[in-house]
Amino acid sequence: GPAYWLIVKHENGRMHALVTGARSDDQALPVFSFEEEAKLFLWLERPGTDWQARETTAMEVISVLRDPCSVVNKVALDPLPGIIGEKMNVLVSLRRDAFVQILTAE
Repeated sequence: GPAYWLIVKHENGRMHALVTGARSDDQALPVFSFEEEAKLFLWLERPGTDWQARETTAMEVISVLRDPCSVVNKVALDPLPGIIGEKMNVLVSLRRDAFVQILTAE
């Protein structure tokens, strides 16, 4: 199936995925279609050290949404970074359950 890209880091033997949104009800898992988009987002956002773009499969994205991102309600597809991105990302976000349905249909 198609490849997806997440921004992740590893701490204490566990993978952590980058989540956007300051409030818990506004958090989203950013999922990218291309490595270049993920790396550009990472470079512009500068979330801290050790974060990297990682290629993943649809099933791995579903796994990340179950744990460690089980509290995330949305998935942002190819989101934009920064303040402008926060406003625009509403347009490119899906509910997590709708996104999982799309992935499982693939």
